[in-house]
Amino acid sequence: MNNASLIGIGVDVGGSHIACGGVDLATGELVAGTHFEADLDNKATKELVFEQWARPINQCLEKIGDAAIDGIGFGMPGAFNYRDGIALYSGNDKYENLYGVSVVDELPAYLSKKNISLRFINDATAFAVGTSWFGAAKGTSKAICMTLGTGFGSAFIHNGAPVAHGTGVPANGCLWDAPFQSGIADEYFSTRWFVNEFELRLGERVAGVKEMVAHPRQGVVEGVFKTFAENLVQFMAPWITGFQPEVIVIGGNISRAWNRIEPWLGKAFEHRGIHIRCLVSDQLEEAAIAGSARLLNDDFWTQIKDDLPSQ
Repeated sequence: MNNASLIGIGVDVGGSHIACGGVDLATGELVAGTHFEADLDNKATKELVFEQWARPINQCLEKIGDAAIDGIGFGMPGAFNYRDGIALYSGNDKYENLYGVSVVDELPAYLSKKNISLRFINDATAFAVGTSWFGAAKGTSKAICMTLGTGFGSAFIHNGAPVAHGTGVPANGCLWDAPFQSGIADEYFSTRWFVNEFELRLGERVAGVKEMVAHPRQGVVEGVFKTFAENLVQFMAPWITGFQPEVIVIGGNISRAWNRIEPWLGKAFEHRGIHIRCLVSDQLEEAAIAGSARLLNDDFWTQIKDDLPSQ
């Protein structure tokens, strides 16, 4: 792979949506006019899934002019063998027809440029890498980045790279399956917690956080946000104390309600005597695309590849 070629393609793959764009590998900035996206059917056959993924990627390849492209980096949800490019989706309620499929070997057949390097990283980690490269965590030595949405994603960043072990770092650098209260973190810091908690308090079921925010019973809504923030601070306190980040950056769909969450977070941190900058990112997709493209830097890839989750 030739890092002198300064444009790479970053791809943010979600459960129902894919977005990609060309990225200047020297600056982390997206190349104007190269952003393409599409909706996805994650229940489709392997062949159809690959066709859906390839469509916006091929548009991006054509727009850039493939002679200038260094490779393609993917931010992918788990379960996935990121170093070897093998999908391990089973019981995830998404992409189960890709179980055991070598994406790195089979996807190129659907791309307009066949002989191109593909590299993979967790989608939440891609967001964190992009955020530390050019976003809210730029210029910091240590950061914890979280994505709050249908699931709870996280990454611990040190000098711009994700870390999977060390003082104050959980196994694989991920917090989603860490124990919390009567379950695991993913059950408390995701959309389904808001839906369930609101129903528990009011007896009504909403589709998600956006609908809850618009509900006329604002006293109940405020109480849910208060409990969420207090839970998050309770859960994060030992990790913050152990890792000593300079900043926490939060993204994901739930972060769109930041104005409802942030005041309670501040009070909960203050109550525990924790002084930490806590910022919201408005660049979730852009950061994930840039962070995925960062994999195309050979030095960066060599630094992180052996610590990437393999299951």
